[in-house]
Amino acid sequence: MVPCRDCMYNGRRTRKVICGARPFASLSSGSHQGRRATLSGNGILSTLFTRILLLTGFSIALVLGAAGAADATIRIRDASGYAGGTTAVGVNFSSTEDAAGISFRVNFDAAKLKFITVTAGSAATAANKEVAYGLPESGVVSIVVYGLNNNVIPDGRIADLYFVIKGTPAAGTVYPLVGSEPASTDAEEAEPIDTSIVDGSITVSECITPSAPSNVSASDGTMTDRVRVTWNPANGANSYRVYRGTSSNFAGAQFLGETALTTYDDYGASPAALASSGGCGGSSALQFTSHYYWVVTQSPCATSTPGGPDTGYRGGAKNLASTKTYEPVLPAPALEGIGVDDTIVVRMRTEETLLQFWGRAESSGLNDENVEWIPAPDGAANGGWVVYEPNAPWIPGELILMTVGGTTSSGTAVGPLSYAFRVAPDTPVKSLRTLVPQPESESAVALYEEDQERFPVLPVGVGPVVSIEPGAPYSAPQRVWLPVPEGASPDSVTVFYFQGSPSTGIWHTGPDVDAWLVEDSALVLETADATYVGFLVNHGGVVQLGQSDPALPAAHASLGPDLRWREGLAENLILLALVLAALSFSHLHTKRRNPPIS
Repeated sequence: MVPCRDCMYNGRRTRKVICGARPFASLSSGSHQGRRATLSGNGILSTLFTRILLLTGFSIALVLGAAGAADATIRIRDASGYAGGTTAVGVNFSSTEDAAGISFRVNFDAAKLKFITVTAGSAATAANKEVAYGLPESGVVSIVVYGLNNNVIPDGRIADLYFVIKGTPAAGTVYPLVGSEPASTDAEEAEPIDTSIVDGSITVSECITPSAPSNVSASDGTMTDRVRVTWNPANGANSYRVYRGTSSNFAGAQFLGETALTTYDDYGASPAALASSGGCGGSSALQFTSHYYWVVTQSPCATSTPGGPDTGYRGGAKNLASTKTYEPVLPAPALEGIGVDDTIVVRMRTEETLLQFWGRAESSGLNDENVEWIPAPDGAANGGWVVYEPNAPWIPGELILMTVGGTTSSGTAVGPLSYAFRVAPDTPVKSLRTLVPQPESESAVALYEEDQERFPVLPVGVGPVVSIEPGAPYSAPQRVWLPVPEGASPDSVTVFYFQGSPSTGIWHTGPDVDAWLVEDSALVLETADATYVGFLVNHGGVVQLGQSDPALPAAHASLGPDLRWREGLAENLILLALVLAALSFSHLHTKRRNPPIS
């Protein structure tokens, strides 16, 4: 395929839009060329041909189909799955002719099954084909395998269909998947191939509760920026869910995160703090906060009883002011689940130059090592980010495992580090949230107001809790503007960054977050309508303005000496209206061409 343009975001490629994809060679003589549908930050881009092809229910199949003995067969495979879980159904293709394009329908009981998506199988990938789908009516999915080439599709798996089994049906319940309107065309003359289709089914499997993890152990002060929780593998585990509490009662514990490994790093644990030791000397000593940790085994259909608890705490450095926290993954976990189009990022911190790096993203339909390295802005001693950008939307509810590592200039291995990202089952439409207006007409980031009640109260906080998106690291620092609430002085506020999940995370002053806030970048902007505090950041996150606390160390008390500077021509600035575009077309998607993990 030939890329017709590269979309640029903050100076780097985000995804390619492919032009002129023709699902069937028989359409080459006319103007019915289409463009691959691609999700972008602004919605779904599609062309007339592909919309017509999908939304009309593949009426082209009526033209290509022919009566008589079938020379090609589409076979919907039988599959099994758990109630409430996602089940992958394979579709195979075999032909005595050289096929270059395929289309068919699958009919299912929409009251019992929920269709999620389609991904390309290994045979489609080998022929450099795309797979797209449409939902012409309830209980029907129309699928086409196509490409801007005449490559022959080999025998094998051409697609995987994903369904969720609704309700709580008994084990052994069978749901039929009925194929219809099969069609294919040959590669040379674009002639129709006689094609048949074989039905398949989904059988509900018995759910077995997995065993609880054993030997749950939390570190006791061995690391200053985190508590490390480890445990033994458990039978039947698909992943593990980690919880933290302030007492030994699991009922009051808070969910921290999910991982496919047997270790988890809790960066949101309370840090060590200096406190007066009493007496006439007025000396101070480190105080540590212990937490209780549990681990629960997650299988495809059930969770175990909790393993643990064990207590752990963060240690303290000799110079607490020099110890900074950092965001280990992006998007920040404060947003609770990534969006279907989010880039995922893992941070690596090194004390010396990183010579080599690697990364791998894995899920039910993905095993991809095509990652990018973005160095931290403060130099080699701070490492950088390993970035994976999906080439198609994530599947709602799926778990993605991101594993990264590297080698330093001295040959020291870094990692492997692994983190699990859960795709939000119901990603909110951002256009329906309250957008914080920015006094710059071409800002590369967006600010949205969050539900303040979901986050711990910042005692010195003023104004709303705001998320800066996207969460991925920026190739160049981006300026964001936060409105100063009426009655608050812009000279006496600082920015706070929230780290962790809303139920268990903590607020940090901006300068305490490594490689996030650009030093001495603060500005105050006065317009006819509002006063803003602006600052440069290297990645997104959840923030709030707060009154500067005189009890904090001087380095943390304000945004910097530039805070009092104001732009002299602010009164001439014209604020542009922000138009929120609703998605008018939501059924057309192009999915990953990576073969499923076998």
